[in-house]
Amino acid sequence: MCPAPRPTAVQPVLDRPAATHWEFPRSVAGISLLLDFAREHDVPRSAVLRGVGLDESLLSDAAYVVPAAVELAVLGNLSAALGSRDALGLELGSRYHVTAFGILGYAFISSRTVAEAMSLALRFLDLSHIFTVPEVDVRADEVAVALRAVDLPEHLARFLVERDVAAIHTVLSELVPGGVPFTSVELAFPSPPRTAPYSDVLGVVPRFSAPRTVLRFSAEHLPRPLPHANPHSQAMAERLCRDVVSRRRGRSGVTEQVRVWITRNLVHDTSMAGAAQGLAMSQRTLRRRLAESGTGYQALLDEVRQALAEEMLDTGVLSVEDVAQRLGYAEASSFIHAFKRWHGATPTQYRFRRTRPAARGSAG
Repeated sequence: MCPAPRPTAVQPVLDRPAATHWEFPRSVAGISLLLDFAREHDVPRSAVLRGVGLDESLLSDAAYVVPAAVELAVLGNLSAALGSRDALGLELGSRYHVTAFGILGYAFISSRTVAEAMSLALRFLDLSHIFTVPEVDVRADEVAVALRAVDLPEHLARFLVERDVAAIHTVLSELVPGGVPFTSVELAFPSPPRTAPYSDVLGVVPRFSAPRTVLRFSAEHLPRPLPHANPHSQAMAERLCRDVVSRRRGRSGVTEQVRVWITRNLVHDTSMAGAAQGLAMSQRTLRRRLAESGTGYQALLDEVRQALAEEMLDTGVLSVEDVAQRLGYAEASSFIHAFKRWHGATPTQYRFRRTRPAARGSAG
């Protein structure tokens, strides 16, 4: 008689990442963390915020969000100010404690198991600070978390990968007593002169120059219960996460980021090249992502210009020439031609039509 087969453990199924690119709005809390890190290293705030165009008074508003390109610009300034230090990204990533994730971090802590916390992280990925794209593969005895550097600026890619690797390690280590130790780490960049900082932070000696960046740990950690699990608190936190992410997703995406960039830069630069640089991507990537959203750069430029033109003309204060200049037109004639294409009338005719009913009402 054949022996009965040993039962195999059924591993939890984790959610798929909610975002497949880093271009999602982010809380200014992430920038505040970067400023704290800069202060610890004697880097002035002005150097970190140079050229970012962020009102510092908004940094205390936890509900305020910024385009991903703004946080990326801050990270770029920080990296440039600190120079090429070994494992700088790991040092920064170690500061991303569970509490750095706001309501999402509270949802982590109150989850029942490690697997449930990881599913939340993936489901609400666009409430995190991550810039790499995670792909999680759960096998019978192992969990592999691959991190892809998608469309990241080449000079920041390693820094951001290091930061995200260390941040993941930090959060996992805080969820359960003893943490969730990595069994191996593969990094898709060359070995630095000193590897000790990597093993000190990650607990293992990484394999460098790997085909891709992958973090591995034993699947036996997935069902581990969390010490502060609370179903009621977790349900409340998850509901708040859904509310926040619903509002953000409603105004997220590359099209909204381009609209914001155009509005801020109309007087100085209306080029697609300028927009791509301001959003930290190549023109090719920007063109592709806009096409995926069913639009193009010129269409968004016209959309913003048309809306602002109507607002400016309705005030009755600015001349047609002033409006044209504020919308980034070199000549008023170009603006007039575009406006006729939008409305079938010149700006002067449009303004007359808008003000005539009011004039008639006052005359009566």
